[in-house]
Amino acid sequence: MALTKAHISQMLRHPLFLLVAGTALGSVIIPGLTTIAASQKLQQETEQQTALEVLQDGSEVDRDFNEVRTHIEAFIDRQRQAHDALASQKTDVQAKFDDLYQEFNKVAWWWPAQESHKARVLDLLSAGQLRAFESLEECYRMNLVVSTGELSVIRDLSLRGTFGDPMLQSARERHMRLYRLDGDRDQVVLGMAHLFTGQRPAIADDSRMNVAPGSWDVRRSTETQENAGHEILCWQPGDVESARQVARKINGGNKCKLDDVEVSAGWLSWNAACGDGSRTSARAILCGSVLHATITRTGGSGSPGGGSVTEDVTGERLGDCDQAGGHAASRPARR
Repeated sequence: MALTKAHISQMLRHPLFLLVAGTALGSVIIPGLTTIAASQKLQQETEQQTALEVLQDGSEVDRDFNEVRTHIEAFIDRQRQAHDALASQKTDVQAKFDDLYQEFNKVAWWWPAQESHKARVLDLLSAGQLRAFESLEECYRMNLVVSTGELSVIRDLSLRGTFGDPMLQSARERHMRLYRLDGDRDQVVLGMAHLFTGQRPAIADDSRMNVAPGSWDVRRSTETQENAGHEILCWQPGDVESARQVARKINGGNKCKLDDVEVSAGWLSWNAACGDGSRTSARAILCGSVLHATITRTGGSGSPGGGSVTEDVTGERLGDCDQAGGHAASRPARR
């Protein structure tokens, strides 16, 4: 017998059906929905807590780094006021620097990896968000490498250098770079936290080049040549407005035709065919005031025996370009 709307309506009103439906609703469906809601709430609370942990970890590292830097800055200021190198104080200053740096070093390098592992284990981020977090993690590490390098130079200037205007000027320039790096690092930490609250950090915007114009210290090295090249370059705003232009700057050489240029979560990759018969395959991470690229060159005069040579390219923004001549305003190299 075919079921009609009348039959179905009659079945739905039957006391037995209402009893079964009520039992299912009370013992299965409602508890199930409650469990799902509780799980979603717990997930959201965990994500928010992790975002706060990221901000706290970043703040603690900044505090410890600032304490190390302030210690050296205070010593330089005492030298400036005394117009003397204060040689008798240098041993104590060095010892205090080492103690403060050890405190900074305990947390600074590993906390982003800890948050990354937590995100994977608890499934807090999507696959795309994880890629963005990995890029931010790499940018954070690079920023610390450059920042601690600059701080080491300032320490050496104050402890081993001869007091005078050249030392003060060099220290001042490096202090300015550290302030810019501080700002970059804060943005990286904020981007990490945003990922756990569902917001989209700037590094996830593939239409935007995460590299600032200005005076850049660009260093190149290979397996066989530690200093294969070193340049202080002025990158104008137009030089960094597109992925292809940035790739051309990093790739080096004006007679190379770039193809397969792609951007993904702060990473830039490309291939190129150059006039000397060589081909290159490259990948770079762009982090505002610092960048790092690995370029593999095959064939051509730069690859003996037709083999391949891997070139490591690092860049640090030194400051603004000299507006008068378009060259670097700050010419001293980082090291």
